[in-house]
Amino acid sequence: MGVANWAHDEESDEHACPEGRTLAFCGESRRVSDLGYESAVRTYEREDCSGCSRRARCSKSADPDFPKRIQASPALNAFKSRAGEMLRTEAGSALRKRRSVDVETVFGDVKRNLGFTRFTIRGVSVNIVFTIFANVFSPIAPTRFRRIRQRGCAAFGA
Repeated sequence: MGVANWAHDEESDEHACPEGRTLAFCGESRRVSDLGYESAVRTYEREDCSGCSRRARCSKSADPDFPKRIQASPALNAFKSRAGEMLRTEAGSALRKRRSVDVETVFGDVKRNLGFTRFTIRGVSVNIVFTIFANVFSPIAPTRFRRIRQRGCAAFGA
């Protein structure tokens, strides 16, 4: 159960779960990402969630006495809300439409039709493998779509 849409009371600095129970602020820590970005993370906790109907979906802990904890980054939340505002504008809507045509079609085809869902390597090797894959995929894509259309696939209007 994601906490992104949980209510946050700025005055008392508490989060409220979907059941209306509050999680109080209990501390702040600093995190440094792999790229060196430092961010502040605030931790909220509720000691007692007994009797909650959503406990099994909300908590990953098998121990019923384990407190529910969530972490929130105010800076990340600000970036996300700003991005959401920008995407809801007319220009943002046009960009979303263009992305669905330009990018998602290719990734969908690569994942679904070619069965390429994950890399088995990490690091710089992934960039090399994906570059090779993209160069091989580019010339075969139009040919594959032409063959599918000739076979009379309903998805392509044939």
